[in-house]
Amino acid sequence: MNTIYGKAAVEAAKQLQENENITPEVAWNNAVSKFTSATHSINKDCPKTTFLALCDLNGLHLNLLKTSIRKTKNHNYTAIMLNYISKKDGKIETKIELWNEVQKITEKKIKSNSPDTVVFSLYKMVI
Repeated sequence: MNTIYGKAAVEAAKQLQENENITPEVAWNNAVSKFTSATHSINKDCPKTTFLALCDLNGLHLNLLKTSIRKTKNHNYTAIMLNYISKKDGKIETKIELWNEVQKITEKKIKSNSPDTVVFSLYKMVI
């Protein structure tokens, strides 16, 4: 995905795979800073906690270092999207498809704040 958070997710995953001494949070911070200098974008919580949730859940079998993050709504959204990917045998066309599943399961109309971008970008990286 050609968004800050999509590129940052892929970059952070690569950093973790290449350097076992780096934590997921440091990898995320390094990666997002590579693509923007805007403080509000660097500090945006939703994409970061989604990336950390992916690490925690070993999402997409990336074998990223597990974290001990607090469970947030983004952790739940990430689990929903990973479950959907699994049910669809990895045949996902768009990030919108993932976010629609989150809204269906939670029974809420929720504006995406980039968790679907993070999950979809890493999904595209591994397929």
